[in-house]
Order: sequence, then structure tokens, then C-alpha cells
Amino acid sequence: MAQAQKRRPVTLAQSDALERQLTMAKAVAPTVQNGDKIQYKKRHSDSVSITGTTDQFLVTSGLTLASGRFMSPTEVEGGRPVCVIGSQVATNLFLREDPVGNKVTIGGRTFEVVGVLEKQGSFVDSSIDNQAIVPLKQFTTFMWSYPDYEVQVKIKEIAQLEDAKEELRSVMRKVRHLAPNEPDDFAINQQDQIWVCFIAWPDHRGDWPVYHRAITVCRRHWYHEHHVRLSRRADARDWCSQSDWRQATNHPRAILN
Repeated sequence: MAQAQKRRPVTLAQSDALERQLTMAKAVAPTVQNGDKIQYKKRHSDSVSITGTTDQFLVTSGLTLASGRFMSPTEVEGGRPVCVIGSQVATNLFLREDPVGNKVTIGGRTFEVVGVLEKQGSFVDSSIDNQAIVPLKQFTTFMWSYPDYEVQVKIKEIAQLEDAKEELRSVMRKVRHLAPNEPDDFAINQQDQIWVCFIAWPDHRGDWPVYHRAITVCRRHWYHEHHVRLSRRADARDWCSQSDWRQATNHPRAILN
């Protein structure tokens, strides 16, 4: 059996280069993830998925807000301690109070809640709403200094999807200094590659909200079919059986192997 190719991490500098050089992208968002507890006074929400990213994530992820707002470019650039929380976190922490404007503790640091995401539901006994989003600088400074980045890209026009993917691949090869004879040491996935696997599962057929949100359980984010994501470890074939899905849900980054 051939030895698996060792892939270098995707870096923040490479994500910045993509944002500058991609002409067919509407938005580019680097993302990193970890788990932690969030606390408000004596109440807490455990095992929360914490995403560090930029203001562009609202565009690339397709998430919507139930109240408040998303992180601003100024807050992201300055690494201000603000956060947007999922509906389960809001329910766990705030009984009769409005979460927006209150301050919570994540990893021992205080964050102001500026927004609450709309409820998304659960899948395979995992709540997708048990999440929080913070500025990337806060994440890399206080939570994880050298994370493994993913890059989300939203294309301007769906008719340009294939051309946009080829542009993304070309620019990524250039910024990673790959020689013409070297294979790609990164992977590009798009939502419709995964969708084929989901519609094959009769237990969830016909329930669009489950389909819609199922992608987020492991990937954390919903991608429209003109969204692509980039990492060093992705292969949509990992999603082609229910047993693979169950295994992947225990390892949120398994899709990026």
C-alpha cells in the first residue's frame, strides 16, 4: 500500500494571499476550532465548539442571527473579546436575560456577547447550537497558538464554480510554492460532493432542515453549493457511508484526513 502523502498545514498567510488574489470569490474566511466551557455567573455550557474566524465567516458559512449582530471588521482586526453564541449556549446560560450585551467567560477570559445565532437543531445526538464564534486573534492568542487552519470560500456566481475552483487551486499552488511536477498537498471540497452521500440515507430523506444542518455537525458550517472549503486534509469520499459518518462525528476534523 502506498504511503499517504504528508501535507503541510494551511497557514493564515496563505489565507490572506487567497483573499488578495482570488478574483471569483465573494468572501474568504480562515477558520480554526477547539472545544471549551462557557460560563455566565453560576451557569455554564460544556463542550462548546469554539470557532475563531473573521467577519467574512458570516458570508461563507450562511449562518443567520436570531438577535444582535455578528463581529465587525474592526473587532476582528483588533482582536476584541467579543463573541457570537449558538442558541443552546444562550438557553443554557441566560434564563430570562437578553444574552446580547452580557459578558461570558471562555477559557478563563471575558467576552461580550454581541449576537445569538438562529437555532439550527441537532444531528446524530449532537447539538449544532452548542457553539460560539470569536475573533481569530483572540483564538490564536489565548486558546491555541498554532492551530490547523481551514479556509472557506464563497464564490460570486454559481455558474463560475468550476472556474473558481481551478483559480483557487492555481493560486494555492502558487502560494505554497509547489513545482509544476509536484502534486497538490492540500484539498478542495464543495458541498454538493457531500450532498450525494446525505440523500442516500432514507432515515433523513425529505427532512430538509436535517440535511441542511447535517453538514455542520462535523464541519461546523453550512455550505451552499457555490461554497468551497480548503484544507490540507480533505476528501469527501470519507462521507460515503453511515458508519463513516458516525465515526467522523466523534472526530470533528475527520473529513479533512
